[in-house]
Amino acid sequence: MLTYSTVIRMDRRNVSFCLPPVVILLIGLFYLTTLRSGHDWGDDFAMYVQQARNIAEGRPLTQSGYIYNPLYPQLGPRAYPPVFPFLLASVYKFQGLNWIALKIVPVMSFLAALGLLAFWFGQELKLESLLVLIAILGLNPFFYGFKDQILADFPFLLFSVATLVVLEGSHKKAGGFRVLLAGLCICLCLATRAVGVVLLPSFLLYECVREHRITAAAIRVGLVAGVFISLYLYVFNGSISYLDQLHITLSTVRENLIVHFWQIYKYLWGNGCPRAWAAALTVSLGVLAIVGYLLRLRRRWDVREVFVPLYVIVVIVWPTENDFRLLIPVIPFWFFYAAIALDGLALASGAWPWMEWLRRAGTPALLALITLSYVEAYGRLEYGPIEQGVSDPHFVEVCSYVVTHAAPKGIFIFEKPRILSLLTRRSASGYHDAADPGELWRYSRTIGASYWILSRNSYRDQLYLRPLVNCYSSQVDLVFSNSGFDLYQLR
Repeated sequence: MLTYSTVIRMDRRNVSFCLPPVVILLIGLFYLTTLRSGHDWGDDFAMYVQQARNIAEGRPLTQSGYIYNPLYPQLGPRAYPPVFPFLLASVYKFQGLNWIALKIVPVMSFLAALGLLAFWFGQELKLESLLVLIAILGLNPFFYGFKDQILADFPFLLFSVATLVVLEGSHKKAGGFRVLLAGLCICLCLATRAVGVVLLPSFLLYECVREHRITAAAIRVGLVAGVFISLYLYVFNGSISYLDQLHITLSTVRENLIVHFWQIYKYLWGNGCPRAWAAALTVSLGVLAIVGYLLRLRRRWDVREVFVPLYVIVVIVWPTENDFRLLIPVIPFWFFYAAIALDGLALASGAWPWMEWLRRAGTPALLALITLSYVEAYGRLEYGPIEQGVSDPHFVEVCSYVVTHAAPKGIFIFEKPRILSLLTRRSASGYHDAADPGELWRYSRTIGASYWILSRNSYRDQLYLRPLVNCYSSQVDLVFSNSGFDLYQLR
């Protein structure tokens, strides 16, 4: 099969080798010129930006103002891994809370990941298959919408792909520099997202299964990575509180399987296609990906064939955060395996002519459904400023009141504590789903809270904080209110 990399080696003057970079450049221009000002209510982003501000202003990385609630660990750990905040710090140093400028960091990470994937996948895919894969991945409405999130997922995608490329080479050449680079890359992934720890066992398992023994490469990479990881955890252990979420049950695994399948159907294809078409796309591409994965195992396989299922298993068994963005690192491999399957149908057509007919009829049908899904989804997307979240005028009024009237050392209870801490430089904590108002009252007193903020549009606030206010109305005063929020001060 004439792959993209083979074309380049045969004739570097061939203009076709420029096509993938040009496609990625156009995707990048599309992303960068349509970035939206503001940010939504996600709250996770606020911790990353707060840690970046600490780095830029020379304060301790974990001094965020966020008070961790061990009874509500799913809100987030005490601190996030530091690599992404370090990437944001230089932007914050010169631009401050410029949301568009901060969003450029994850967007550039995504484009770099696309370039690395094009180089890696191009070793096995034909040029036309590679171009289609890049376009489907880069123009997917979910990824396009995700560009307006200041989160570590795109940098983690870049670092995980780079680490897999290095680990693949470490199997062939286990020299000192390659081993050092592999160990450093594994630690870099862990320091970007905690789930990056999966890369080390992926490589060790790959080496042991492939060679039927513990190889020198596995020992060297394992030792070097272990040293780097130990040093990292010694210096920074803020994300250790992720372990508070680890309560694995069969019901959680079953729920995650259902939720993630529904999310794939909804976020990747269901935003534009009718339900039946979106379901057909999800199932068809899923079957193709399984076939492509099995073909890779049969022909030649490397560390990615261990990483993908191991990573998916970790995401499925993780009990609390079944967020679809956790699947971002494996979505490109899903498309890659589907492309491998379609190319495999062409190779098998000599023995089974009907497979060529299936490929010729099925491929255009899949591409037509994907195109229709994308066109419909882009027609429904919003392109102006993000009005909810940090730009909500009612929330801006609350933050202004807090800055000008609340005690500098006051502690707040709020559903979005990290956003409040970022915008007001006050300490804040989230609240857990308490069985009764008395439990929340005791937690509030335990951390020394002096203010409660209730959103009138939050179902959760009305379910838990409103009964708390009603129950202890004689001990709190309403000090600020608008049509969106109520701010209470404890006496």
